[in-house]
Amino acid sequence: MKKVAAIVSVLIVCGIVIILCTQTNKGTIDNPAAAVQDEMQDGAIIKTQVGENQLNLILAKSSEASAKGLSDRTEIPQDGMLFVFDEPQILVFWMKDMLIPIDIVWIGSNTVLGFSENAQPEYNAPDIALKRYYSPENTDTAIEIKAGAVKKLNIKKGDAFSMK
Repeated sequence: MKKVAAIVSVLIVCGIVIILCTQTNKGTIDNPAAAVQDEMQDGAIIKTQVGENQLNLILAKSSEASAKGLSDRTEIPQDGMLFVFDEPQILVFWMKDMLIPIDIVWIGSNTVLGFSENAQPEYNAPDIALKRYYSPENTDTAIEIKAGAVKKLNIKKGDAFSMK
């Protein structure tokens, strides 16, 4: 009887471990943006694929890095900047203290949802006067790239997105 109880206990523990591992791995597969965000730090270079294009993007993970984005920069680092969020939401970006025009690519569920092209700098403009750029729907990822890159790279709504 003790052997049966011991075997049942081991099976229960193994079952719990398998369930927990499955749930953890499921989250990573379903939301790779959150997985990358959890593992990486601000400034990490993330290799991505947008449609047919491979882009090396600087990660803005923290709320401070996300708020600053590419502000006060005279050029785009690497191929651009990657913003990832824990939960899909309507995102609002602005060009506060930007010196260069950019394209914003809105991504949700690993698919390009749309873009805001040729967003112009608004350096030193009061916050209330800044133009807002909204994601077209709930979004968990955004990319800021050089203005004109959406057209040059032929990025289209519906293109697949992945991180490596």
